[in-house]
Amino acid sequence: MKNKKAQTGKIIASLGVIVPVILIMTLFVSASLAISSFKKENQRVESPKNQIDSLLLKKITLDIEEQKEFLILDAYVLLDKKKIEKEQFQEALKTLVDEKNPCLALAKGNSPSPAGLAGAEANDDFVIELKEDDLYLGNIGTTPLSLIKYKKLLSQTQVKTTEDIFIESYIGECPNE
Repeated sequence: MKNKKAQTGKIIASLGVIVPVILIMTLFVSASLAISSFKKENQRVESPKNQIDSLLLKKITLDIEEQKEFLILDAYVLLDKKKIEKEQFQEALKTLVDEKNPCLALAKGNSPSPAGLAGAEANDDFVIELKEDDLYLGNIGTTPLSLIKYKKLLSQTQVKTTEDIFIESYIGECPNE
């Protein structure tokens, strides 16, 4: 008889704990659902530089390992890791320049504003311009002067790998000199 009374006591004590826990959990879930239903919509600020971010998401074709198509952003990381050559990257970038988008400018560095906007030097700068059906190419290395005319058009993206990489990019109409 003693064992049955002890078991009944344990069950009653357990119910006394389980019921409040279930009630608290139900209240928490209900409150969470109520709060999430009042979620504000994200507001997006339009900027003339929004097209720049899409440049880094454009695909280019590279002959490396088995993969042929890379996002420009991924290709820049490969360039930073020395898995592709600058010339190979530049050749792939040339395919993006046409009558609709006659100018392309890219700058990559280890500090903000790698295109010389804040005095920082760019490690790998690329300027490709289509003028009168001729392509003008420039892998201008640590001389960001060629990018000065793009200063107001460049948009900056920060990429985190083993160290921060800052990329400024533009594709579109050529700026007035």
